[in-house]
Amino acid sequence: MIGRFWFAVSLALALTGVVSGSAVAGKTSGPTLAMFEDPARLNACDAFSWGAVLYARASQLDARCWRIVWKDPAGNAVRTDRLPGIAPTRDIVFTLPATGPSGAWTAELQQGDQNPGGLDPCTGTTSYTARQVDRIDVARIAIVGAIEAAGTGGDGTVDQQSPATVVAGGTGATLSVRSDSNRNKRIFVRFDLTGKVLSANVGVARLRMLMTSAPFGSRIYEIRRATGPWLESALDWNNRPGVTGAATDARATGTTSGQPIYWLVGGDVLGFANGTLTNYGWEIRDAVENLGAGAREAMFGSSEASSTDKTQWPVLLVDYDQPPVVTAGGII
Repeated sequence: MIGRFWFAVSLALALTGVVSGSAVAGKTSGPTLAMFEDPARLNACDAFSWGAVLYARASQLDARCWRIVWKDPAGNAVRTDRLPGIAPTRDIVFTLPATGPSGAWTAELQQGDQNPGGLDPCTGTTSYTARQVDRIDVARIAIVGAIEAAGTGGDGTVDQQSPATVVAGGTGATLSVRSDSNRNKRIFVRFDLTGKVLSANVGVARLRMLMTSAPFGSRIYEIRRATGPWLESALDWNNRPGVTGAATDARATGTTSGQPIYWLVGGDVLGFANGTLTNYGWEIRDAVENLGAGAREAMFGSSEASSTDKTQWPVLLVDYDQPPVVTAGGII
């Protein structure tokens, strides 16, 4: 569902000259907009908690009027920031409201039809056109990256074809799910919840993975809660932990690369929060393994995908008894 929506949005925006998606330096030509989690703008990120500070950078601008319009998941404009000056790169800071709402926010980089030569403000008669639209996932608590902690967890792939091998030493840039006869691959991912103020009334939790390479035919990927400890630097097919018999959730991959996939894991996270379950993370697998007519494989970004681009990392988005605002933008 998410993949189909974002394909349609991307196509519509392309027809009007608008670029959609996270823009990290070097990914696109023309005006770009990127979000960062730090004032130095070294760590790109597109998932934030309520009240977080976003450090935006617009690049490759001309001398015309430019602005950023911040919109909540319902499409309401929350704030508009002008970007005065004539520098090709201009920065702005935006603080998310302390009470949300959760969901898919957007930041629109808009270009005006006037060239004031760097004067500010631009006149009120300026007409603006969106040139870049960035999606930002917002939740009560956003945990970015599945990092090995206290000798457990992280993220990694297990490969049935090499059952005693720790794939890429546990620190590969990508994670893989594959269905192939006796050559299946599965992903394990665990988020460190230490120090996170998780309420015992967790309502909605979503695990997000960026699918960097889609399978040639859409697959159903299940997520199951792991029932034993594991460590990414030692994880292989032979020593992988057990998992629950029933899937927590299942999602279609689609066939478009570069799309996020979200699994609903609220029940599991609620158990972690109230102490009825131990947090050993999850396993992601193809719902139908051992297909004999050739491999069906998808690749996802890992927490080691990039040290400066966290938009590729796994993300856990947690909300309490107030569910996130539901829109057509992919909030399930």
